[in-house]
Amino acid sequence: MQKNSLVATLATLGMILGATYSLWLYNRVIFGNFKPKFPPKFSDLNKREVLIFLPFVVRIIWMGVYLEVFLECMHTSIGNLVQHGKFDLKT
Repeated sequence: MQKNSLVATLATLGMILGATYSLWLYNRVIFGNFKPKFPPKFSDLNKREVLIFLPFVVRIIWMGVYLEVFLECMHTSIGNLVQHGKFDLKT
């Protein structure tokens, strides 16, 4: 964004349009013709399956909000790799 805001804006717009198209395509493939109303609830999930699924959703949201918690364990090893590693940049 600091180097070229136009490219960053276009990349962001592309990601948003790609996600929108993916959701539209999924809805059309799974539920038939395009229906603007999604199913009101997941009727095929029972309470046990929801309780199993819930910790995964919480962890995914936690990773999205507090990513540093998951990345801090890699700082030492990546720092050593960068400092002592040999990289062939002539490719």
